[in-house]
Amino acid sequence: MRRKAACLRSFYGHLHSTGMIERNPAVELKGPLLAKRRPQSLTRQEIDQLLAQPRGASPAAQARTWTRPGQLVGRRAHPPGALQDRPRHARTAGLTNPINPRTLRHTSATHLLASAADLQALQEMLGHTDLATTQLYTNPPHAA
Repeated sequence: MRRKAACLRSFYGHLHSTGMIERNPAVELKGPLLAKRRPQSLTRQEIDQLLAQPRGASPAAQARTWTRPGQLVGRRAHPPGALQDRPRHARTAGLTNPINPRTLRHTSATHLLASAADLQALQEMLGHTDLATTQLYTNPPHAA
């Protein structure tokens, strides 16, 4: 539905800009709002599975594998091929859902709050400007 609304806005916008119509009837047209997806997080069992899976690298090298692209950990960024290795490592550990740095970020925040961490301290750690963003973690779908 959103794509159809965008198509109509673009079409009528073109007709208006070329002078074929005087008024653009699609200016006020808005598509339906998409529901915000809850952040995905891992259960404690899934975290244990992931950490128990041997990687053959130092803890620092493993941490580089799971950080955001371009984000520095220590002195170096991601080792070559590390980003492509994450899905295979998660599958080898027996996890079925896709795992990325955002998943691990949300998992950490969810479990910190479950362990009675301070919400404002967590807001600062995550770099959220609005406390409401951090409050998404206070009622996670699962934090076993």
